[in-house]
Amino acid sequence: MTYLVFYKLPPPIVIHALPLVLLYLIVLCLDYVLLCYHRRSIMRVTLPMKASHHWLLWLIATYHIILPLIVVSHSQPLNVFFTAGPIYMASFTAHLPSYKLLSIPHWIKALSTDLLDTNQDGLPRVHGLAKVARGIFKLSLIYSVLDPWFLSSVNDNLLLTLQYPWYYPQSLQYNLVLGIKAYCLLGVVDIFLGVEQVISGVRFIDLFHSPILSSSPRDFWSRRWNMVVRNQFHHQVFMPMQADMYNNKEKTTSQPIHPQQKKGFWSSKNGRGLVVFMLSGVLHELIIWSTCREITLENFTFFTLHGIAVLVETSVTRKQRRTNTMELLWCRLAYFTFMTLTARLFLAPFVRHDYLTPLSITFSFT
Repeated sequence: MTYLVFYKLPPPIVIHALPLVLLYLIVLCLDYVLLCYHRRSIMRVTLPMKASHHWLLWLIATYHIILPLIVVSHSQPLNVFFTAGPIYMASFTAHLPSYKLLSIPHWIKALSTDLLDTNQDGLPRVHGLAKVARGIFKLSLIYSVLDPWFLSSVNDNLLLTLQYPWYYPQSLQYNLVLGIKAYCLLGVVDIFLGVEQVISGVRFIDLFHSPILSSSPRDFWSRRWNMVVRNQFHHQVFMPMQADMYNNKEKTTSQPIHPQQKKGFWSSKNGRGLVVFMLSGVLHELIIWSTCREITLENFTFFTLHGIAVLVETSVTRKQRRTNTMELLWCRLAYFTFMTLTARLFLAPFVRHDYLTPLSITFSFT
């Protein structure tokens, strides 16, 4: 159960959730104002646009990283959202073309349509009901199967799951069951999006596509897990968009990087793909720093290992397709094993921290 703590962060300022929501709304509006002012400035004068744009992005990223390390809410589950949500929205806003930043209504509309499915065919309300049923089924698995059958002896103290050596069979079983439980808990997202889909009659994206059936690291991360974040990373890092951000024409063009522009590994597709995983690791580390108040780099190691696994897969099996049923079954078993062996790196920081107990308020505005 020993682990390496590189640094323990001091306690944060703890306030009620509502004031923190208002604070982040102000911060997101600040993002909008800074980006709009910058876009309009470079349209009027000749500036080193790329350099100045990068400096602005670094500025926005800096205060979005610092804020959740200083101020948190009393609700620990909400603190996960308060850390990751604003960063996601800031990143999304920073890469919008100028015509979507013409006014606050344009900007809000762009943010609100980020979760829409590009395929609006079929019966969206029926699909929404199916999404709600899927979410309820996932949550029911926790209370009817996972908790009573596999976690009954440790539910009162999950730290017991870390008492065994890393690759001890009991430890691997807990890794597997806790990983499945974490996925089933995300059934809440299915229910929320499904209800919204039934009410609005608009089809929302499916965040997950049966990840338990993944046949490889690339299949899991590129096609089955958290498609919203995957799509954003894909467009902003892996396949950068050459957006017409500096005028108001309603168009964007996506152009691959010209071979002559490539300068080594980190400019290649494999390099940019590995950067995506490293950035995801940094984001998850930030969540842990904000909530658990300790730096262990376990999540960063987890995502980097999986990034390397995807890199090896794409380099070795780029042109191979699995059509044989038995081969596909073995591939699924192999990846299932790989995920189980590495899952402790992801799960351990969250298991060690008690997320259910509310934090004591240390500062109040009244």
